[in-house]
Amino acid sequence: KERRAIMPVKIKRILYATDLSATSPKAYVYAVKLAKVLDAKIVILHVVEELQNVNILPVMSPEIIEKHYKDFETGGRQLIKERLERMCVTEFKDDPNCPNLVESVEVVIGHPFEEILNRADKYDCDMIIMGSHGKGILAHALLGRVAERVLRHSKKPVLVVPV
Repeated sequence: KERRAIMPVKIKRILYATDLSATSPKAYVYAVKLAKVLDAKIVILHVVEELQNVNILPVMSPEIIEKHYKDFETGGRQLIKERLERMCVTEFKDDPNCPNLVESVEVVIGHPFEEILNRADKYDCDMIIMGSHGKGILAHALLGRVAERVLRHSKKPVLVVPV
């Protein structure tokens, strides 16, 4: 039998997708620990879901919608920054390199699963890490809707952390 050499897996950049829920830092711990072991960088992504209610949109002016998205983007970036600082002090207090693991923070507007896949490609990430709230009793018994779709469509390894 012919044996093929297995290419070593090289993970240099990890996309950590967060919904900014109170439990989402649990998945971030995995991202940090893996990044440290693999000597990788982390790209943090939070996606603000686009307004979907078409009944409300015509009533809202474009300026109000734009302000709504800007507020979410600014608030999301600030919350991520505060959580990172707090986790470097609490979870990773013995690691002075903790803040340097994060290469960039993205807060974007769109459809979460599509943006996660798009940004993973854009930043040439080798892996995706995200938390999942297992909701529902049938199709989503083990995974949340976004995590399930990312797993189904990603061509990159995905680590889903139950939160």
